[in-house]
Amino acid sequence: MRHPLTAIMIGFALLMTNTASAAPWEYDPYRIEVWIAADDPRLLEEAARQQLRERILERSWISAKAVWEIDVAACPADLRWDAFHNLSSMTQTLAPIRDAEGPALDKIALVTIQTHGSQIKLATRQFDVRTQQWGGVHRDQVGNLHLVSSAIVDLLNRSFEPIGQIERIDEDEALVAMKAQGLADTAESPASVPPGSAMTVALRRLNRVGEMEPDGLQPVDWTVLEVLEDQWNFKRCKILSGFRRPLAGRKSIRVQRLAIAVKPSYEQTELNLASRLGNALAGYEIYAKDTKSGESERLAESDEHGVVKLALDPAHPLRLLYVRSGGSLLARLPLVPGLVPQVTALMSDNSRQIEAEGFVLGWRRRMLDIVARRELIADRIRRRMEEDDVDGAEKWLDELQQMTTINDLLYQFRQAKNDFLEGDSSDPRGSAQITQLFDKAQQLASKNYNRNLERDLSEQVRKLRDSKGAFGGSPSTPTPPPSPTAGSDAFGS
Repeated sequence: MRHPLTAIMIGFALLMTNTASAAPWEYDPYRIEVWIAADDPRLLEEAARQQLRERILERSWISAKAVWEIDVAACPADLRWDAFHNLSSMTQTLAPIRDAEGPALDKIALVTIQTHGSQIKLATRQFDVRTQQWGGVHRDQVGNLHLVSSAIVDLLNRSFEPIGQIERIDEDEALVAMKAQGLADTAESPASVPPGSAMTVALRRLNRVGEMEPDGLQPVDWTVLEVLEDQWNFKRCKILSGFRRPLAGRKSIRVQRLAIAVKPSYEQTELNLASRLGNALAGYEIYAKDTKSGESERLAESDEHGVVKLALDPAHPLRLLYVRSGGSLLARLPLVPGLVPQVTALMSDNSRQIEAEGFVLGWRRRMLDIVARRELIADRIRRRMEEDDVDGAEKWLDELQQMTTINDLLYQFRQAKNDFLEGDSSDPRGSAQITQLFDKAQQLASKNYNRNLERDLSEQVRKLRDSKGAFGGSPSTPTPPPSPTAGSDAFGS
């Protein structure tokens, strides 16, 4: 029994030692591997590569101070071709080159150096190990080999995306603790995340020993955090999402809620609007709402392919987009233009709803027209009755009875409603909106007409005819014989 107990005590002591030696998240530096792929013969020699490495380390310390712990290595051979030719489209998961012992690696920066005549072109793209997400491609060029190390450090700074842990959620706001933010001594530090910055969100699920589960990463789509201000040791952020509660659920030590301060690198993002069946949605209106003032502006309309091009705008790094069609709000899409070259948003195809709105509008106009004409004829019938003109009243009553009846219109209305609801059954929301549209129109129409108009007027005209028959005056009533004069014989002359 003493051996297992001793093992447990030793394990506990090691755990406490590791915990004590681990720096707090806010003071833990980023560990970055820089992989360099160069085609210039002057950089392929061991001495040149070592000199470049030393210069990168020196200049990175000047730029980032204690925020970065950088190691420089040659790009693995199996990635060189992709690095030179497909850097922007690389999607494979990268693993650190260095030994797995020690603190975990945070970033891998893939740097390419290519010589084109007298110019040296550089490009870098960072891979976040924790979220297994690639950043954008950032490029530069220099005309002197001695400037390469400075250009690389500048690209590392431009492409570096700080990461944070969401510690608290309150309604539509979140508090985020940024890694190494306590080491950022200036606003220009790579770890600095100023107000107005945009952060994407991902969930990382861990197993019992603290390792990520297979398929344990879940990017939270259409959800962006906007940094509002510093609050104690946190970033107070506003949650902007296309969903009601994108980060709902209790906090768990086995689920890390991560936020990445993204840095767009593309000139524009193509937003593709498509139905859930894959059909392009053309003619949909895109509005942008200012998250501070609340004011909205119309940006564009999707083309025949359902595409809307949103340019990178430093003045508006984050766009809160609203998609409208036919007077209906279909989607709320927070988007960072320039973060990715293109993105697809699936939403309801409301063409049925637009057709239904057109039918209801036409039906209501026809309904009002017929109601107005019926009231006009009813007024003429009443005037003829006031003038004791039974024949004239019956003439207009006959015309009233030959008009399209309200029941005919209501039958057409119900039939059209059924036809529209027999459309795409995969869109219950659209069907519910169509039902609401027809029900509201029917309720409004029922207030604008008298259901008993024909019956009441017919009954009044009949009574007037009967009264004329009882008291005379009507041409169709037989005339009684004249009364006998005084002095005559009632039984003959």
